Amino acid sequence: MHKPGDSMQTFFVMLCLLTFFLFSCQDKGASSQRPDSKERTLKSAPAQVYFDGDCSEAILQEICEAKSDIFVQSNSRTSAAVVGALIEAHKRGLKVEAIIGKIQRKKKDNPAASLANAGIPVYVDGKRAISRNETILIDGKTVIAGPFDCSKAADDGDTEKLTVTRSPELAAIYRENWKKTRQHAKVYATKATPAEKTVPKRKP
Repeated sequence: MHKPGDSMQTFFVMLCLLTFFLFSCQDKGASSQRPDSKERTLKSAPAQVYFDGDCSEAILQEICEAKSDIFVQSNSRTSAAVVGALIEAHKRGLKVEAIIGKIQRKKKDNPAASLANAGIPVYVDGKRAISRNETILIDGKTVIAGPFDCSKAADDGDTEKLTVTRSPELAAIYRENWKKTRQHAKVYATKATPAEKTVPKRKP
C-alpha cells in the first residue's frame, strides 16, 4: 500500500530529473555554438579542391587573374613564385595586404620582408604566435583556404590541400575576420620601416 508521502517524493524526484535534463540540453546547445561562429547556407558557391603538388600552381593562377584586391593571412612558408606574384599584383595597382603570425617574422626565409620592402602592407598578428588561418581573399568573391604551404618542399611531397571557393557572401565573412585580426596587429618592421606599431582602428 502506497503512502501519500511516497507519491509526493516520487513526483519531486521526477521533477528534479526533468529540470536537470532541460538545463543540460541548454548548456550543451550553448557550448556547441561559439559566439564568433558564422552559420550560413550559401546559395551558390562553386569550388575547386586541390591536393599536394597542385596547390601552389592554383594559387599562382588566382593571384595572376586578380583584378582589384588580395588579402592574405598565413603562417606558412611561401615560395618565391607566390611572393613574386603578389608583388607583381601590387605593381599592377591592386590592393595587396598580408597578416602573418609572430613566429614567422623570425624565420630566415620569411617572405614578409620581401613583401614589405616592395611596399605591400604587412601586419604581425599581435595575439597569436602562429596564425592558424591560411587564407587568401581575392576581389571580394574568391576564398582560398588551407591548410596549405606554398613552398617547394610542400609541392614536392608534403601533404597539402586547399579549396578555392567563388562566393561573395563567404568572402565577406572571411574579410570581416581578417579586419578583426588586423585591429590587434602590428605593422611588420623591416629596414624600410623603423619600428612596429599597433595599427589604429579604422572605420569600415
